[in-house]
Amino acid sequence: YVEPLNKWLENHVYASKDELSIFFRDITEKKLAEQRIMEEKQLSESIINSLPGIFYFFDDNGKYIRWNKNLETVTGYSTEEIAAIHPLTFVPEEEKELISKNIAAVFTRGSTEVESLLLTKDGRKIPYYLNGYAGNFNGKQCLLG
Repeated sequence: YVEPLNKWLENHVYASKDELSIFFRDITEKKLAEQRIMEEKQLSESIINSLPGIFYFFDDNGKYIRWNKNLETVTGYSTEEIAAIHPLTFVPEEEKELISKNIAAVFTRGSTEVESLLLTKDGRKIPYYLNGYAGNFNGKQCLLG
């Protein structure tokens, strides 16, 4: 960053036997765009983590993309564990078929709602009202709930 110019510059230096060539490229717009993206990311994380319930976002293979801290708090699973498990891990065996059908319904109808038990890491079963909405992320179908 060059303060007197109020610009971000990228420097390219090329040396040859008897010369030195220096090129400057103005990357201010790129840097400002990166800052806006970071600010938007921080805002979206703040919004997601301020939601009163649990929030989850996974792809059509059941790979979690995003979730809020409440999902970790309620279920007892860590960030690393949630990133590695399938959504049906949070469902007791007796309700897996029901939830599987509801997940499939999101991808065919666009949304669904269901009351179910949420299975925690330590085996507790908590009644929850779950909803799911179809979305698209990086060209893949996803479920947001």
